Amino acid sequence: MNLFVKHILNFISTPFTIFLPHFLCLSFIIVFFNFYSFVTRGFWLYAIYILCYSIIISYCFIILLNIIKNKLIQNLFYIIICISNFIFSLIDTICITQFNSHLNEDIVASILGTNTNECKEFISEFIKFDLLILSIVCIILSFIIYHLSFIIYHRLKDKKKIIIKNILIIFFFLSFLLTIRNSTIINEYPINDISLFFKYNSPPNITLTHPQLEIKNYNRPTNIIIIIGESHSKIHSSLYGYSKDTNPRLSSIKENLYVFNNVCSPGRNTISAFKCFMSTYDSHYKDSTNWHSCTTILEILNIIGYKTIWLSNQSKKGLYDNEIGKYADICTENIFIGNKFAGMNRNNCYDESLINLAKEIKTSSINKEKRAYIFHLMGSHFNFKHRYPQHYNIFNTNDYESSLPEQRAILAEYDNSILYNDYVTSEIINLFKNDESLIFYFSDHGLDVFNSAQDYCGHPRNNKISEFYGKQIPFWIYTSEIYKKNNPQKIETISNSINRPFNTTNFIYSLMDLIEINFKNNNNVNRYSLFKTNKQS
Repeated sequence: MNLFVKHILNFISTPFTIFLPHFLCLSFIIVFFNFYSFVTRGFWLYAIYILCYSIIISYCFIILLNIIKNKLIQNLFYIIICISNFIFSLIDTICITQFNSHLNEDIVASILGTNTNECKEFISEFIKFDLLILSIVCIILSFIIYHLSFIIYHRLKDKKKIIIKNILIIFFFLSFLLTIRNSTIINEYPINDISLFFKYNSPPNITLTHPQLEIKNYNRPTNIIIIIGESHSKIHSSLYGYSKDTNPRLSSIKENLYVFNNVCSPGRNTISAFKCFMSTYDSHYKDSTNWHSCTTILEILNIIGYKTIWLSNQSKKGLYDNEIGKYADICTENIFIGNKFAGMNRNNCYDESLINLAKEIKTSSINKEKRAYIFHLMGSHFNFKHRYPQHYNIFNTNDYESSLPEQRAILAEYDNSILYNDYVTSEIINLFKNDESLIFYFSDHGLDVFNSAQDYCGHPRNNKISEFYGKQIPFWIYTSEIYKKNNPQKIETISNSINRPFNTTNFIYSLMDLIEINFKNNNNVNRYSLFKTNKQS
């Protein structure tokens, strides 16, 4: 019995004896990035909790390592756990420092829904030089810790080894007690992020709901055009008073352009926003309702007789099928010109490519055929300087002398992308302005362009200031002269609504309202439409 107990004690203490170098090295890798990110932000207590929990996790891994008797498999297992912990700790640190959030389902969906080139741009945007240096430091120190501890431990006499073992056992139990005291830390351990990737499946096809519709008026516009921008902050639009003239073309057609002043996005990234404004889904539903089982704008337009055409300058697929591609599949026709360039250098694939494509499709249309076009632009997707041709390189660093030196190039490139977007959208308008056309433009989400911090430009982070600025989006409606002539009451309704608070979650109801369609089984169009003067609560 005594022999058995001794064997058990020896086994459970191996992380502090023969596997001590492995234990110390792995603990360091697990804790390094998160400890750094929390300490630099002043969260010392939380950093201590992270350290304690990392010791517990490292201990568990080393116990598993001890079970493996084959030396080759043992070494391979150790290398795998070290590399995986390093990668996911790095990813989690990027999420914490850039978005003030641990890795979550939305971020995983965005990663797995992008192509190779977009991943490169994400890396160039968020993996800054200091983080690269930290990664190199972490790798070097890990090797040093492993080899030094290996050399020192094997030179120690048995008595000193026993003292070290006892000290580490005491420290281990203290870490265990602190971890239990703050058990929420368990859910925030970076290696848990692996499960998010395994849980993430290719998104399901959207279920057609066959909604029962009440059609009030069959005289609908010949063309409905929905232009969806990308990462367009209204703060950088001269239509909203920005000091730089980023919307010269749209400003010249203001007699037919209705600019809405108080509109925000439902999401901080493309996929979360799309799920809301393309259908009746609301982010507040969370798990109570599946996004793919909600009625979409596209199904409604198909039902009432429109030929639906999806034209995108983005790619349909990433590592996994992209959720956005599932909406496009509902359309009569969908073309993703970004697919031709997926995984390659797309620097020369500009949004104007969609204009010529739309011209060809429009020319081939049958007389009196009603069509709905959805344009999905690359817009101001990072890297900004790749979103416009060289002759749109109008703004430069000299135009931003009041900004910090390190901000000037980014601001110039971002404003140039907005200026080019002005050209693209105005050309789409020109394509349809002589027909009876109703044209909507809004961005999927905005961008935090040095609004919340002097050193941050990117998707809105998980704090109130960044989220406020990052969700401020432009929203405007263009009506052709023929549409204005045929729908004077609707023009008045649109004009009277430009200052109302609105979230594009309710875009589907607003569009249905303008084309005079209701759901038979609910009153949501009346409740949520932007254009209702007496909304119900």
